[in-house]
Amino acid sequence: MPKEETKKLRPNWKKRSFIVGALILLVWFFTLWSFLWGPDWINVGNRGTFGDMFGGLTSLFSGFAFAGIVISIFMQREELELTRETLEDQRQELELTRTTLEAQKAEMVQQNQTLGRQQFENTFYQLLAYFNTYIGEIKVGRHEGRINFTIWMNDIVQKWRQIRQNAGDQLSRESKAILETKLTELEIAKQFSDWFYEGSPSFHPNGSLFSKAPDGIHTYFRMLFNIFIYVSESDLTDGQKQFYIGIVRAQISDSELFMIFYYCLKPEGEQYRQFAEEFRFFKNLNVDNLLPCSGIREKEVNHFTFVDAAAFG
Repeated sequence: MPKEETKKLRPNWKKRSFIVGALILLVWFFTLWSFLWGPDWINVGNRGTFGDMFGGLTSLFSGFAFAGIVISIFMQREELELTRETLEDQRQELELTRTTLEAQKAEMVQQNQTLGRQQFENTFYQLLAYFNTYIGEIKVGRHEGRINFTIWMNDIVQKWRQIRQNAGDQLSRESKAILETKLTELEIAKQFSDWFYEGSPSFHPNGSLFSKAPDGIHTYFRMLFNIFIYVSESDLTDGQKQFYIGIVRAQISDSELFMIFYYCLKPEGEQYRQFAEEFRFFKNLNVDNLLPCSGIREKEVNHFTFVDAAAFG
């Protein structure tokens, strides 16, 4: 039942007590008046008789006194009830205030998360824009931008095929020894990487295939590495990190993935390989674009086995 209806149904003890008290005072004043200033028909004898009549009313006045006590008890109970209602109202107000504060706190947390996400995205897209701008400014001869990576990859594949065709005559003794021994895949990967980037004679005496890479390729790797670090060290969830790296991966060409894959085989590319595995960066890599290794002496190696399968999604 609503509080307003409950209050309407409660007896008005204050009004009733006032009426009872007024009746008692009226009777008392009437008695005093009759003894002091009463009319002549009320003589002393009659007054005695009249007084004896009041003796019988003693129990009545005692009842009035008891009624007053009962009324006071009910009044106190009503006051206690009102006090409890007041305390309950205060408790509800405090609960409402606490709920409001919790809602405000949750809203502030959400706002901070949104602000942090916006700040992250601003920096992320700026880094990505700088990265793409830098790629667009790479110029080799008449070619600009990502086309240079495609030309470079095609040159590498063509030269590698020539090496495989002439492996019996052109490979050094050291190369033959390496290919014919039972090296682990990681050891072969390091040998291949040294030759691929640094021109080690372990695989071919004519030097590194990396010598034909576009100028500024090291800056390219550093800029992409900074994007990886920024996303990896952020407070984002794993799913959110995968989302943003997916944006980066969507803008990487096949020839760039080719180059990044082989860079992961270098000793200094160890962290690159870890990021590739963390972000499944080679998910879209066409392994058919990798350099074929079968047919070189008795050793058959698939290059994609040099990197953990997690990197391929």
